[in-house]
Amino acid sequence: MDILPMTPGHCLVIPKTHIQDIFELPDELTGKIMRACRDVAKLITAKLEPLGINLVNNNGAHADQTQFHLHVHIIPRYGRDRLLHPWERSYGNPQEIKKVAEVIRGDRDGGPISASAISTTRVMFAAVESAMTGTVVRPGS
Repeated sequence: MDILPMTPGHCLVIPKTHIQDIFELPDELTGKIMRACRDVAKLITAKLEPLGINLVNNNGAHADQTQFHLHVHIIPRYGRDRLLHPWERSYGNPQEIKKVAEVIRGDRDGGPISASAISTTRVMFAAVESAMTGTVVRPGS
Protein backbone atom coordinates (compact mmCIF):
# COMPACT_ATOMS: atom_id res chain seq x y z
CA MET A 1 0.00 0.00 0.00
CA ASP A 2 1.18 3.52 -0.72
CA ILE A 3 1.41 5.64 2.45
CA LEU A 4 0.47 8.71 0.37
CA PRO A 5 -2.45 7.23 -1.57
CA MET A 6 -3.88 9.15 -4.51
CA THR A 7 -7.07 7.06 -4.28
CA PRO A 8 -8.32 4.26 -1.99
CA GLY A 9 -6.45 1.05 -2.82
CA HIS A 10 -3.34 2.78 -4.26
CA CYS A 11 -0.67 0.04 -4.12
CA LEU A 12 2.97 -0.32 -5.07
CA VAL A 13 4.84 -3.15 -6.74
CA ILE A 14 8.44 -3.01 -5.53
CA PRO A 15 11.14 -5.53 -6.48
CA LYS A 16 13.15 -6.91 -3.57
CA THR A 17 16.39 -6.47 -5.51
CA HIS A 18 17.63 -2.86 -5.58
CA ILE A 19 17.08 -1.40 -9.02
CA GLN A 20 17.23 2.37 -9.29
CA ASP A 21 14.92 2.82 -12.26
CA ILE A 22 13.69 1.28 -15.50
CA PHE A 23 17.07 1.87 -17.14
CA GLU A 24 18.71 -0.56 -14.69
CA LEU A 25 15.90 -3.14 -14.89
CA PRO A 26 17.32 -6.49 -16.03
CA ASP A 27 15.42 -8.41 -18.70
CA GLU A 28 14.82 -11.37 -16.41
CA LEU A 29 12.81 -9.18 -13.97
CA THR A 30 10.83 -7.15 -16.49
CA GLY A 31 8.13 -9.77 -17.07
CA LYS A 32 7.95 -10.68 -13.38
CA ILE A 33 7.31 -7.07 -12.39
CA MET A 34 4.61 -6.62 -15.04
CA ARG A 35 2.92 -9.90 -13.99
CA ALA A 36 2.95 -8.70 -10.37
CA CYS A 37 1.35 -5.41 -11.50
CA ARG A 38 -1.31 -7.34 -13.39
CA ASP A 39 -2.03 -9.59 -10.40
CA VAL A 40 -2.33 -6.65 -7.99
CA ALA A 41 -4.54 -4.75 -10.49
CA LYS A 42 -6.82 -7.80 -10.83
CA LEU A 43 -7.08 -8.12 -7.04
CA ILE A 44 -7.87 -4.42 -6.61
CA THR A 45 -10.48 -4.66 -9.37
CA ALA A 46 -12.12 -7.72 -7.83
CA LYS A 47 -12.22 -6.30 -4.29
CA LEU A 48 -12.74 -2.56 -4.80
CA GLU A 49 -14.49 -2.41 -8.19
CA PRO A 50 -12.80 0.73 -9.53
CA LEU A 51 -13.81 2.09 -12.92
CA GLY A 52 -10.23 1.75 -14.16
CA ILE A 53 -6.58 1.40 -13.10
CA ASN A 54 -3.49 3.51 -13.81
CA LEU A 55 0.02 2.07 -13.72
CA VAL A 56 2.57 4.81 -13.05
CA ASN A 57 6.36 4.57 -12.98
CA ASN A 58 8.58 7.65 -12.62
CA ASN A 59 12.21 7.50 -13.75
CA GLY A 60 14.60 10.28 -12.72
CA ALA A 61 14.21 13.37 -10.60
CA HIS A 62 12.79 15.39 -13.51
CA ALA A 63 10.05 12.78 -13.90
CA ASP A 64 9.12 13.16 -10.20
CA GLN A 65 10.95 10.05 -9.00
CA THR A 66 11.55 10.70 -5.29
CA GLN A 67 12.41 7.18 -4.11
CA PHE A 68 15.33 5.96 -6.16
CA HIS A 69 14.32 2.30 -6.08
CA LEU A 70 12.18 1.06 -8.96
CA HIS A 71 8.51 0.80 -8.09
CA VAL A 72 5.22 0.86 -9.98
CA HIS A 73 2.12 2.57 -8.64
CA ILE A 74 -1.16 0.71 -9.19
CA ILE A 75 -3.80 3.39 -8.78
CA PRO A 76 -7.50 2.52 -8.88
CA ARG A 77 -9.66 5.17 -10.53
CA TYR A 78 -13.19 5.96 -9.41
CA GLY A 79 -14.29 8.65 -11.83
CA ARG A 80 -13.84 12.21 -10.66
CA ASP A 81 -11.21 11.45 -8.04
CA ARG A 82 -8.38 13.74 -6.96
CA LEU A 83 -5.77 12.26 -9.29
CA LEU A 84 -5.45 14.61 -12.24
CA HIS A 85 -3.22 14.13 -15.24
CA PRO A 86 -0.36 16.65 -15.08
CA TRP A 87 -0.70 17.33 -18.77
CA GLU A 88 -3.20 18.84 -21.11
CA ARG A 89 -3.40 16.96 -24.38
CA SER A 90 -3.25 18.83 -27.65
CA TYR A 91 -2.16 17.85 -31.13
CA GLY A 92 1.55 18.19 -31.72
CA ASN A 93 3.27 19.65 -34.72
CA PRO A 94 3.36 16.80 -37.30
CA GLN A 95 6.82 17.80 -38.57
CA GLU A 96 8.22 17.86 -35.02
CA ILE A 97 6.63 14.46 -34.25
CA LYS A 98 8.14 13.02 -37.44
CA LYS A 99 11.61 14.40 -36.64
CA VAL A 100 11.54 13.01 -33.09
CA ALA A 101 10.34 9.60 -34.36
CA GLU A 102 13.22 9.58 -36.88
CA VAL A 103 15.72 10.32 -34.10
CA ILE A 104 14.28 7.55 -31.89
CA ARG A 105 14.38 5.04 -34.78
CA GLY A 106 17.97 6.05 -35.60
CA ASP A 107 17.08 7.41 -39.04
CA ARG A 108 18.60 10.83 -38.25
CA ASP A 109 21.04 12.31 -35.78
CA GLY A 110 19.41 13.63 -32.65
CA GLY A 111 19.99 16.36 -30.21
CA PRO A 112 18.09 18.10 -27.51
CA ILE A 113 14.37 18.62 -28.03
CA SER A 114 13.69 22.00 -29.61
CA ALA A 115 13.26 25.00 -27.34
CA SER A 116 9.83 25.69 -28.88
CA ALA A 117 8.58 22.18 -27.98
CA ILE A 118 9.84 22.55 -24.40
CA SER A 119 8.35 26.04 -24.10
CA THR A 120 4.96 24.81 -25.34
CA THR A 121 5.05 21.98 -22.80
CA ARG A 122 5.88 24.38 -19.95
CA VAL A 123 3.06 26.73 -20.92
CA MET A 124 0.54 23.86 -21.00
CA PHE A 125 1.76 22.54 -17.64
CA ALA A 126 1.54 26.02 -16.09
CA ALA A 127 -2.05 26.34 -17.37
CA VAL A 128 -3.00 23.01 -15.80
CA GLU A 129 -1.27 23.90 -12.51
CA SER A 130 -3.04 27.27 -12.46
CA ALA A 131 -6.40 25.57 -12.99
CA MET A 132 -5.68 23.04 -10.22
CA THR A 133 -4.46 25.54 -7.62
CA GLY A 134 -6.46 28.64 -8.56
CA THR A 135 -3.25 30.66 -8.73
CA VAL A 136 -1.38 32.19 -11.62
CA VAL A 137 1.70 30.13 -12.41
CA ARG A 138 4.21 31.46 -14.91
CA PRO A 139 6.40 28.96 -16.80
CA GLY A 140 9.98 29.02 -15.58
CA SER A 141 9.14 30.68 -12.26
